[in-house]
Amino acid sequence: MTISEKRKKILAYLKTALKTIDPGGKNLARYTELFNKMSEAKFTKLMQGLQSGDWEFHIYLPNMKERVSTDDVLAAAKTTGCKLFHRIWLTDANTGKKYLSRHAYPIYQIPVRRMEQFLDKKMSVPDSDKTIDGLTGQVTGKDQASSISNPEIQGLYSRGLTHTLDELVTVRGGDIANYGDFRSQLEEHGSGNLGTLNDNSISRTAKVASVYLDAMHIVNNLVEE
Repeated sequence: MTISEKRKKILAYLKTALKTIDPGGKNLARYTELFNKMSEAKFTKLMQGLQSGDWEFHIYLPNMKERVSTDDVLAAAKTTGCKLFHRIWLTDANTGKKYLSRHAYPIYQIPVRRMEQFLDKKMSVPDSDKTIDGLTGQVTGKDQASSISNPEIQGLYSRGLTHTLDELVTVRGGDIANYGDFRSQLEEHGSGNLGTLNDNSISRTAKVASVYLDAMHIVNNLVEE
């Protein structure tokens, strides 16, 4: 079989495999263009990588724009002979004996992304916390000990650390009144209690943002009157 015939055979397979998951054919068009641009040597190397497991097909579907149902995935898996459900070998914690599960369970390859930013790598020891930014209410300049980014906030929230976020984002993030009370607790008792702080206090950041929006004639509820 020639390389050209192999390309046509693979694209025909992809067309069958993707017709339920990607009926618009965008992924098929992408792979068709990719294969047609390849030389015979590169195509052969790609197929060898596919056979050895070093390379695999991926389906790209824009999030929130193209939706795939579970039934479509199961239908595509059945068409291609991909077995999604497996019985699992488990080890009894008490006896150490292994046994095969009675029921089959779906087994997937889930991508796991490691965060590049960690709070402990960005911390320093300042001389004080008296230098406050007038617009944000946050400690700034040489007195700034650390910062927190949105990916780090999402990471903390995913772990259910909402009280930690209250302290880092609200109390230490521009709420001057509550930060003063919290700091006093730390100095007097060696610990602070978020539950004793004023729930109605508003951060300087929210106040300044509300003023900016008002100046732009944009109605907002960042600061409740």
